[in-house]
Amino acid sequence: MSTQLHADTDPVEPTVDEWRFRQLLAAGWPEQEALLLAARHDVDLHHACELLDRGCDTELAWQILY
Repeated sequence: MSTQLHADTDPVEPTVDEWRFRQLLAAGWPEQEALLLAARHDVDLHHACELLDRGCDTELAWQILY
């Protein structure tokens, strides 16, 4: 019997939501908003990050996205 782990069962592999959350935090989103946006797959991650990158205030960006 093999003890090798497969990529789809690797416990250290982040979930999509975790990855999205980290990307949003890195873009400058506050933790709570990043958590909520990460779970909303109908929200375009690149757009959410780009809004802040272009100088949009997080409150206004939140209103645009959510």
